[in-house]
Amino acid sequence: MSIKLICDRLKQELCVWIGGVQGSSLGYLIFELTQALKRPFLVIAPSVEEAERIYKYLRFFLSSKTIVSPLDKQLFFIPTEPFLPYTGLSPRAEVLGRQFAALFGLLNADCPLVVTTPKGLMSRFLPKEIFNQRTQIYQRSEEMPRDAFIIFLQQLGYARVDLVEGSGEFSVRGEIIDIFCPLYPLPLRLEFFDDVLESVRLFNPVTQRSERHLEEFILIPAHPIPQDKASFKAAQDRLKELPLPVEVKQKILSLLEVPAHQPGLEDFFPLFYENTHTLFDYLPEDSLFVLIEPEAIEREARAGNEDKDSFRGIRSPKTTLFAFFFYLHCLATYQGAY
Repeated sequence: MSIKLICDRLKQELCVWIGGVQGSSLGYLIFELTQALKRPFLVIAPSVEEAERIYKYLRFFLSSKTIVSPLDKQLFFIPTEPFLPYTGLSPRAEVLGRQFAALFGLLNADCPLVVTTPKGLMSRFLPKEIFNQRTQIYQRSEEMPRDAFIIFLQQLGYARVDLVEGSGEFSVRGEIIDIFCPLYPLPLRLEFFDDVLESVRLFNPVTQRSERHLEEFILIPAHPIPQDKASFKAAQDRLKELPLPVEVKQKILSLLEVPAHQPGLEDFFPLFYENTHTLFDYLPEDSLFVLIEPEAIEREARAGNEDKDSFRGIRSPKTTLFAFFFYLHCLATYQGAY
């Protein structure tokens, strides 16, 4: 079936099923469809391994596209960690960084192409409105009060360290602020003169050498939990209003006493917001879905739901994975799928 035929079929039908396409051929087919249809795509693979493979194939086919700014990027990947929630483990910074970069892409990129798994599809994220509010663009020579900017970095979830090495970190040394924003392959170095931003450049964190000078940069959240006192106080207040056993509240409150990262704290990030959103809230209205092995996706969704049900812990109210998969199936039926 040719690309043109698929596109023509989509004008008559809302759902197109294609079989017998695997590996790099599947990646090439998705790439050609994105170029022909010029619409946002969400690709769901049944496993992290399969999603990574599809992402790498798509990255290869899109490698000829020149990326000067994060706004030029089209391809994104939403990874997840293999462990269950409420086990005292935290997602790695690079995982959170790729998730937030993908959310930025869904809201700002021209025809974003996002690859994920059933678990990524059901994950909860910052409310879209708050993500938009906290996304800022800064220009060189702009006046930026340093103290207020440092507080803002903490509100975005950046962790203050002595030396920036990984995504989601920042450091302050005199008139220099280093930030590793998830949108960039290298950390940013900002040089100030009083409260004026004099210089912006990307630098190599190993050699500390400058790689490229920028006239502007974009800053997005790096962590779901702000690192400031006011946010932690608000989370404590929300927790106290929940109908939970006293001993459970005390255990969670102990994690919220100090506005700093602690292992497993991300499990309670809904306490920091009035509500949370899923990818469905971030997706553009005209998005097309690519379901790779739909039956396998359904099995993974069911298995994920059973894992959650077998776990005995404190959970925020969520729709089950299987219910979300059914919702996805309905969306695909009415909006188009391959």
